[in-house]
Parts: sequence; structure tokens; C-alpha cells
Amino acid sequence: MRLIISFCLLVTLIAPVPSAAQDRAAEPARVLIIPFDVNAQQKFDFLREGTYDMLSTRMAIEGKTVLVDRMKIEEQLASVSGPMDEAQALRIAAELQATYLLYGSLTLFGDTVSTDARFIDVGQQKSLVVFSQTGSDHGDIIDHLDLFSDQVKQEVFGLQPTTVQRAKPAPSATVTVKPAEQGSSSTAKGAASGAVAIVVEEAERPPVATNRSKRFKERIVGVATADIDGKPGQEIVFVSENKGSVYQVVGGAFRRIGDFKGSSGQEFIAVDAADINGNGRAEIFVTALFGMDNNQTLRSFVVEFNGSGFDTLVEKSSWYYRVIDKPDRGKVLVGQERGSKGIFKAGVFELAWSGGTYTPGPQLALPSGMNIFGFAYGDALNDGRKMLVAFNRRNRIQIFDDIGKNVYTGENPYGGSPAYILHPVANQSGSDSTTTRVGSRTYLQQRLFVTDLDGDGIKEVVTAVNQELAGNYLERLKIYDKGRLAFLVWNGAELQNRLQTHQFDGYISDFAVADLDGDGRDEIAFAVVIKTGTTIGTTAKSVIYTLDLNSPQGS
Repeated sequence: MRLIISFCLLVTLIAPVPSAAQDRAAEPARVLIIPFDVNAQQKFDFLREGTYDMLSTRMAIEGKTVLVDRMKIEEQLASVSGPMDEAQALRIAAELQATYLLYGSLTLFGDTVSTDARFIDVGQQKSLVVFSQTGSDHGDIIDHLDLFSDQVKQEVFGLQPTTVQRAKPAPSATVTVKPAEQGSSSTAKGAASGAVAIVVEEAERPPVATNRSKRFKERIVGVATADIDGKPGQEIVFVSENKGSVYQVVGGAFRRIGDFKGSSGQEFIAVDAADINGNGRAEIFVTALFGMDNNQTLRSFVVEFNGSGFDTLVEKSSWYYRVIDKPDRGKVLVGQERGSKGIFKAGVFELAWSGGTYTPGPQLALPSGMNIFGFAYGDALNDGRKMLVAFNRRNRIQIFDDIGKNVYTGENPYGGSPAYILHPVANQSGSDSTTTRVGSRTYLQQRLFVTDLDGDGIKEVVTAVNQELAGNYLERLKIYDKGRLAFLVWNGAELQNRLQTHQFDGYISDFAVADLDGDGRDEIAFAVVIKTGTTIGTTAKSVIYTLDLNSPQGS
């Protein structure tokens, strides 16, 4: 008996005592990510947000971690005076009861980038992972964050690395335009000549006639064209975040017809216009969100010009609106409802005026996963058939035949828009007010039109092409600094970029196609956002252009 007791006592004495780390391992570790400092000669605010988003995604390990709420972090950061250092970061982490702190910086000099980061045990105030890497271009930041995240997962959480290093894209072919027509500040702003340079199959074409509005101190998000006032000619409708305006172009000058505003808390994201109720004046369909962040709902509305102001026909609608051109039918209003859980309910429907409102009719036969934004109908192959042309999720243009078969998917990206809708996101189970899951965004697709704009009998696929500042490497943040219009023609094998405008400083937020001057031929009205006004101390600036490919400047 003494032997048995002695053996039990010995086992008790040598058995490992659970450590604090093992106690913490019983529940997910709380990871606090401090947004990285960005050291650069230019302002790269998007990198601060982009790196935070990417690290949040990579550090959200199911069953292992929860992330400390970003809003709580920003509240603490607001109290920090002077540059952030490790001691202050640790103080914030302790205040928010974090298990681990992720802290670091990016340093950019020309094309060279250096990524430095630490993963710190807050309780022990000890660096568990120290990371430092340099790269030869800004895209290397993605590789650095992947490598750092894998190192943390392997050394701290005992997980195997899963990252495959990003392959560098091959250099793309470029079209050269003479410097005088390459989008210099005077040309891009339409000063003096008011002309837009056009590139034709790597050769030059004389500038074409354009009209340019004044600079509006607002960020224009949508453009439409229609006969708003019931008189001969078509007007241009454009909307910013909570305001709409109607203008008519007369003799090259922009003349204001009227303005309308949304209610408090509404955010406009799109506008369309057409005479759907058949009274000779086009209705204006505004797709609008209401609420904050992940709790937004749809609160769209419809107004109509009465000669002096705007009458509201529909308000607080839960439909996204779009007006599309259907061959042999003309303008058709389509809609898609917002889902109770997701941002889009399945099905895009034709809407018709009935009983004083717009009621759903036939459902459009669209490929699975497609929503109301970013598609058009027309003879895209120039063989007499009605085709569906649409963007996929990677901004590649696809063509579907009349039985829904995908006959073409392009290799190069077009479109590009900073407009997005946040998905509703619930807190993780068992989380408290300081832990949250990162919500995802659905970026809205640009418009597409299939039309013969230059009168040569050949249909073009028309869209905007915006250049993303980070080269589309950032997953949740899109910032565009250049934009142009592209006119694509089917050459028997693919859509070829036959015509394009010069690059504009800023980005093209939206465009519309219509016969604005009554000559029987279509023109394009488009909005260029020069400044978004989202940075503190800056003012939004946008310009409306009209472009007529049939009228060379001076003719």
C-alpha cells in the first residue's frame, strides 16, 4: 500500500502544471491589429486600410482567434499623441484585453517597399514573430503579408502554411499617344479645345467634338439620359451621394433644369431614366441605400419632372433599378429585390407601370450568380443575333448566345468601380462587443452598351476602363486614379479594343448613351470624378463630358 501511495504522489509531483498559455488556448485568442504606419513621400492612405483588411482576413483563424473590434481600436488610437510606438501599442492591447498584438509598418521609396511587422504576446510583452522583408515593387506587399501570416500561423498556432506565392503579371502591351494628347491637365479637363483624344488601333484619330460641364463640387456616382421635360431633346441626369440634378446641353453649354434631394440617411448608388408610365416624360429611378455600414437597407425611389419641380411616384422601395436596351423593344425597366439575408434576392425581373406603381413581370434569363448591374443585350458579334454581354466577377467581359451558352470570355479586365455594397454581417457566436468578423463588399459593375456609335454599321461594345491604384491586389479596397472609355469590336475570335479615349485623371464613375443633340445618332455622356472628397481637408470634384464620335472637332 505504501508503494502505491508513493507512486501516486510521484506522478502528482511530476505531472505538468497547465501554463497560462494553455489556459488561454482553451478559448480563441484575441488578436489586436494596429493599422500599419505607411512611410512614404506621397500619401498612400489606401495601403493603411488595405493592409489592415488583408491581415484581418488572414488572422481570422476559425477556432483559434477572434479579432478585436476595429472601432474600439480607433477610439484608443484617437487618444494617442505623436507617433505610435510599441509601448503605446501594447498599452492599447492591454486596455482592450487582447492576447496578441500585431503591429508594423510599410516603407516605400520609389518602387522599393519594406515590410516590417511583429506578433507580440501581450501578457509577456514578448515578440513571438519578428518579420522584415523588402521588395522591388508595391505588389510585393501582398507576398510579404502572406509570408508573415504563415509564419505566425506556424510558429504561434502550430498550423501548416498554405500560401502559394503570387505570380508576377506579365507586362501588358501599351498604346502610345503623342504627349500633347496623352491626357495632359488641359486636355483632360477639357480646357481650351474641349476635345478628347481618340486612339484607333495604335494609330491616331483627330480629336472629336465634346462638351464639358463646369466642375461640380460633388462626387458623381451615376449618370442617365432621357427626355425628362417632355420637350424635344434629351437631358442628362446625374446623382451624387444624396442629390440629383438634371441638365440640358444647348449649343455646347450645360443648362440646369432642376435638382432633387434624398432624405436624411440616404446614399444614392445608381440612377436610370426612361418613360415607363407612358406619359411623355421620363421617370428618374434612383437606387439608394439607407442606414450605416453593415445594417444598410434599400430605400430607392422614383421621381418625375412636372415642369417646375419633381413629383415623387415611389418612395422607400426595396428594389435595385436599371434601365436596359432590349433589341426590338427599346428601353425596358428591370429590377432586383434586396434579400433578407444577402444583398441581392435571386432573380432580375422586368418592371411595368400598373396601378400607380411598378410591378414585376417576366424574369430575365441570366446566367447563375449574375445580378442587375453590368450587362447589356445586343448584336455583339455583328452576325444579326441578340447576345447577352456581361461582366463576370473578375471584370472580364463574357458573351452568351440566345440559349444562354457562354461563347466568349475575355482575358483582359475592363470596367472597375469603387462603388460597393456591404454584406450584412452578424457577430461571431460567443463574441462580445469588442470582437467582430470582417464584413465583405460586393463592388458594383460598370455599365455595358452594344451600339454603333461611329456610324460605320459595326456594333461596338462600350464600357469604361478604370485603373486601380494598387493594381487590383487589395481584396477589399478599390481606389482608381485613371479612367478611359473603350470601344470594343468582335474580330471573329475576340473583342478587340478598336477605339479608346485618352486617360482621364480620376475615374469614370458612370456613363450613358443617347441621341443628345437630336441628329439621329447617339452620343455618350459620362462623369469623371477628379477628387472623391473622402480625405480630410479635400473637396469632391466631378465633371460631365459629352462625346460625339460622328462629329470631328471643327467639322
